[in-house]
Amino acid sequence: MEEIGIKSKIRVQKHGEVFTPKKIVNKMLDTPGISEACKSIQATFLEPSAGEGAFIVAILDRKLNMVVKQYNDDLRQFENYSLLALTSLYGIELLEDNAQTCVLNMFQKYYEVYQKQVDYHNGKLKKNVLGSAKEIISSNICQGNFLTKETIDSKPLVFSEWSPLNMKKNTKIVKVQMVCQQNIRQFL
Repeated sequence: MEEIGIKSKIRVQKHGEVFTPKKIVNKMLDTPGISEACKSIQATFLEPSAGEGAFIVAILDRKLNMVVKQYNDDLRQFENYSLLALTSLYGIELLEDNAQTCVLNMFQKYYEVYQKQVDYHNGKLKKNVLGSAKEIISSNICQGNFLTKETIDSKPLVFSEWSPLNMKKNTKIVKVQMVCQQNIRQFL
């Protein structure tokens, strides 16, 4: 399947929209330091121009693969740590269709990996886990302008901050809570 670099010349001229090919995304994520962070459960990433999610979905894939290898004694442990991994990924996208596609692409990646682990553990997909994944992804991907740090309504971009409550070495059930919502200006 051929990857597209642009949707239209008008979008490139008006918004500077271009899409990074998977090969380049993976090469950039293989950079020392970045590669290790992609495999860390709590290393936080902010994609300031998320597009349809090329980078953030690739990072999610790497984080979920790490969860499969390190936190997969049973399905419940995988569910908890995979959701924790999701809480560390944030994105901002100017264009509404791209922001929506980014959310859908992230959820699709999560769903595919979760389904494989459900099959592996002879379990069942849980609506509450999928609902939590949707909530986290929807909260962490915002439509707005990174340069102005505002939404399309000219309000400040705000993100939810997530924090594990009981993170210990062999914890199987990780409780995560939304600590607060932060204006993006406070992060930068």
